[in-house]
Amino acid sequence: MSEERVEKTRNTRNMIINIVLLSIIIILIIVLIVNKFFLTTMRVSGESMMPTLEDSQIVLVRHTKNVAKGDIIVFNHNEKLVVKRVIATAGDKVRISSDGRVFLNDKELEEPYILNGASIANAMAVEVTLADNEYFVLGDNRCDSFDSEDYGPIKGETIIGKLI
Repeated sequence: MSEERVEKTRNTRNMIINIVLLSIIIILIIVLIVNKFFLTTMRVSGESMMPTLEDSQIVLVRHTKNVAKGDIIVFNHNEKLVVKRVIATAGDKVRISSDGRVFLNDKELEEPYILNGASIANAMAVEVTLADNEYFVLGDNRCDSFDSEDYGPIKGETIIGKLI
């Protein structure tokens, strides 16, 4: 093979390697940007959202502060990411009776998503009217969930996003 042909082959190979490396770097940058600002994956830890979500299930979270009643959200509570369902938003009145039934604005909440139709175990009677930028969240497995019944409403700024 002539020197010219060897040099041309080497240049072509180097160009292909450079294009592949540049493509990998661009893809990584795009993934990092999407992960930081738009979407995140996370692993569910615990059984508080059963049967909707299982322990160790991987979920996709869309970064947004725009959440509504019924949405399953991820928020930061005491430096830990938590997954719960939004039961009430600003201005709503939430009441949990001592037998575990949940009332929203004086109407009993229909909750087909909760585990075996179970109410909150050993419920504390709770009544709260939410202020601006407050959300009341509960786990779907009411017998095994540490949520707004325990620590009160969460603030909007703690919300990371909602599950897709």
